[in-house]
Amino acid sequence: MTLRTHVTFRRALAAATAALTLVVLGAGPSSAASWRSSVALPVARLAATDVQVGEDGITDVTAVTGSSGSTTLTMVTVGASSGAVPQVAWSRSKVTGDVALVESPKGGAVVAWTRDTAVEWDDPTTLYVAARTAGSTTWTSPTKIGLVHAGGFDLGVDRSGRYTLAYRTATATRVLTGRPGSWAARTLRAALPSVDLAVAPDGTAALLSVGDDSSAAVLSVASRASATGAWTAPQVVRRDASPVFLYGTQSVVAASGGSVTVAWSSGTGVRVASRTSTTGSWVSTTVPGWFFDLTGRSDGRVELASGAVQVRSRAAASTTWSTPTTVATRSGVVGIDEAAGATLAATVAWVEDRGTGAPGVYVRNRSASGSWGSVRRAADTRVEYGDVPHSFVGVARSLAGRAALVYQSPSGKVWLQRYL
Repeated sequence: MTLRTHVTFRRALAAATAALTLVVLGAGPSSAASWRSSVALPVARLAATDVQVGEDGITDVTAVTGSSGSTTLTMVTVGASSGAVPQVAWSRSKVTGDVALVESPKGGAVVAWTRDTAVEWDDPTTLYVAARTAGSTTWTSPTKIGLVHAGGFDLGVDRSGRYTLAYRTATATRVLTGRPGSWAARTLRAALPSVDLAVAPDGTAALLSVGDDSSAAVLSVASRASATGAWTAPQVVRRDASPVFLYGTQSVVAASGGSVTVAWSSGTGVRVASRTSTTGSWVSTTVPGWFFDLTGRSDGRVELASGAVQVRSRAAASTTWSTPTTVATRSGVVGIDEAAGATLAATVAWVEDRGTGAPGVYVRNRSASGSWGSVRRAADTRVEYGDVPHSFVGVARSLAGRAALVYQSPSGKVWLQRYL
């Protein structure tokens, strides 16, 4: 059996940061909010992690550890209070490493994963979900969804708290909309070779997929015009014979009204394609860099963090990108992550390796008014080339203003810092 160690944490950020009509269930930070001391998470060393901060003030962290045949998913949940201690909510063994975690704008969260029952790499695996309600740190027992074939699954949520779960079966791509235990199912017109989902605040959504034909890799997007609408056939965004295109990183973000942005690694930089509606034309551009993070905001804007370290944005009604803002003048950036808060608030975190043997994790906040704070070094960290950079630095924000940062130390321990 070949372990699928390429861990993918898909955020559906456009949905997680949705809703001006949001009900904030957890108290936000005070005007004197600050990064608190690091706390070691109760997980095995060298875990691949993802972190999300809910609008109920609760922080959830997924950690995948282990090796072929003994991979474990651990869910760690931290209460809303400043003195809350990270607790293991539950763990499951023999997972594939693919995990999708989203926090609802109404409070609560859902996590999805697959259990590795395959013998060959393309054998089906079993998809499960678990949920927690708003304000609670207790998770439900896992619910079996079905068999997932090569191509995987993804998860998103809109501003009403309605989840969307997409996954690849043997013959089709299935999409479930609703809540655990109360799903409405649809089948796409064509089976996508892979699944990467983005859900907008109004429930419109896009499915990004990368496959290959006889001569090239093909990036395509299927979409739906409403939360309960039918999905279109996949539309080709890019066809490219470069192996970098097929095996690099891809990301998709959707905004209300059908605006979609897709980004991927190319041989010449980060390629970005945008359209302003479900029927609009794709407009492409290239920005410098290899590592990037694509983030959707509550007002429909999209931000691209990339390079060394720059952030640029575009409005939902425009395909023109702003002049980049240099967040920090850095060299040797090998991983970057951005999380959006209310209005202009954001947190950017990155891993920097200058060849000294002690790569560092750095973080910088932007206030709701758009003012950047100082660059802060979180800690030294471990970076293993060839793995997904997000496995080694992850950042999350809530609209209420809370944030969380997960990173690893040279010893391999996984650490959590919260902004309260």
